[in-house]
Amino acid sequence: MGNAFMADRNGDGVLTEDEVMPGAFSLLDANRDGRADPGEVRAFLGRGRGPFSWVNPPAEDRRVPGVTHATFMSSSMGVPVGYNIYLPPAYDDAANRHTRYPVIYYLHGGRPGNESASIGIAEHVHAAIASGA
Repeated sequence: MGNAFMADRNGDGVLTEDEVMPGAFSLLDANRDGRADPGEVRAFLGRGRGPFSWVNPPAEDRRVPGVTHATFMSSSMGVPVGYNIYLPPAYDDAANRHTRYPVIYYLHGGRPGNESASIGIAEHVHAAIASGA
């Protein structure tokens, strides 16, 4: 398998949660079936490879609760640029108007990156915020 799969301690070609650092497994288990086989990892790494675009909303199957995609007009380039923003639960409630919350902005990652490439990390952030971490 080579260096890409060094985490596969038992050499069976399939990564399991106990073989990967905490929090990273769901990034490798793209279809969330509890297994991260080499083909699935390759498919995950190859997602979104196409012509470069400044606006890249997440695919329907990659949407994450609390994350909204929007655009702003770049004054330097004169084109719209996409971003994702994570807002925690109750952020928009009037009763919380003066409460400070952590906010995460996902901007483009440069070429060939895009603002939706690592959006799945928001699930871990949401869980940490919900747990009070």
